Amino acid sequence: MMREQVGPALREIGFKGTLRSFKYGRDGRFGEVRWQKDGRAAYAQIMPFTANVGYIAGGGRIYELMPVPTGDTWWEVRGGQPTAEVAASVVDVIGRYLVQAIEAALDDPADPPADDPASDQFYSRISDAGAAGPAAWFLQPAGTAADEAFTDLFTSAEPADRFDAAEIAAVDAPDDPRTVPAVIDRLEHDPSPHIRKLVASRVLPLLAQDPRVLAALQAAADNDDTYGVRWAARYALRISLQ
Repeated sequence: MMREQVGPALREIGFKGTLRSFKYGRDGRFGEVRWQKDGRAAYAQIMPFTANVGYIAGGGRIYELMPVPTGDTWWEVRGGQPTAEVAASVVDVIGRYLVQAIEAALDDPADPPADDPASDQFYSRISDAGAAGPAAWFLQPAGTAADEAFTDLFTSAEPADRFDAAEIAAVDAPDDPRTVPAVIDRLEHDPSPHIRKLVASRVLPLLAQDPRVLAALQAAADNDDTYGVRWAARYALRISLQ
């Protein structure tokens, strides 16, 4: 499947290289995709695999470029079964997300600085000293299941809790009048650059039908003081508008 279906299709959209590592980019700046297999079910002729990606501004598993609530994404090939549908899904995901992530990085002539606080090497060590700044009207209970999420979004000192709350608001309460302005507020004001990056790249694309979201992403792309957040905003605009 990789040699006959996925490889040729990736080359058609601009990738170069071998099955071990396909690269996409130009002018000496490239992102890449590498495949990771799980051979534990090989005895049953089942081969799950996923994509590990680099996109100049960061790297990780392919699902980390996909809007929430998508989790770790694996495909599965079964011995003797057709593979065209699996191959088409792989190529679609790579084109839809990884290509756009690399292009968003190429939009900036500079590579990320080594000490970028939103880089994958740095953000896992961030521990905010205090809660995010309060926004009183977002915190007013509305008698809905999302009330706790809005409280955590603005009062939790834990960055991961704030991201989880942003996800809950966008996925479970997209029509709540608090959701768009509250999540935009986290993009603009959260003290953790990593949370601003995740809100831009994985949460706000779910709400991009609202013009306030596109305007906020453009402002972050132009003005945020962290390279990774600027990249994430450019990326979010790309996947929201494609």
